[in-house]
Amino acid sequence: MLKFDNNENSVRMFFEIPVTKSTGISLNNEKELIHDQDKRILSAFAVRLLGSLERRMAACESKLMNHLGNALTNGKVIYWMKKDQTYDHFVIASYEAMAKAAEHIKCEKWSDIMYNELILDQIIKALLNDTEHDHSDSNGYTYAQLITLLMAMYNNIIRDRTLGKGGL
Repeated sequence: MLKFDNNENSVRMFFEIPVTKSTGISLNNEKELIHDQDKRILSAFAVRLLGSLERRMAACESKLMNHLGNALTNGKVIYWMKKDQTYDHFVIASYEAMAKAAEHIKCEKWSDIMYNELILDQIIKALLNDTEHDHSDSNGYTYAQLITLLMAMYNNIIRDRTLGKGGL
């Protein structure tokens, strides 16, 4: 229902949308329902997530193999100079996180993905860098829901870590 608030300088218009409160859903049940939906969204896009990760891993492997002749490492990162005299790198932990993410997706271990910052970071990068750019919906869920979910999970980890260290 539209409502109006008049004053000397303007008229404010706003909606009132009644939403029925449910007393049958506890906070724990609500969290479980949301958690279950999060898993269903990830599951709906599992093939696409896996494909994006595999293509990103292959691209990283190819880039590394093409530059092994002039590469240096500190044991964690492999660096090389490109033809344009800039440096590129291969982060071993990031590659390992992509491999773990792929394995978790294959085994549908969604909780192992949902709370792992490095794995979420690599999944998001894989989707952003994917050459297929498939943003179509899947099993009733939109691609926007997938991205929103991934970003929310990633941001929750960052927020929790920051708050845990006395930040914000």
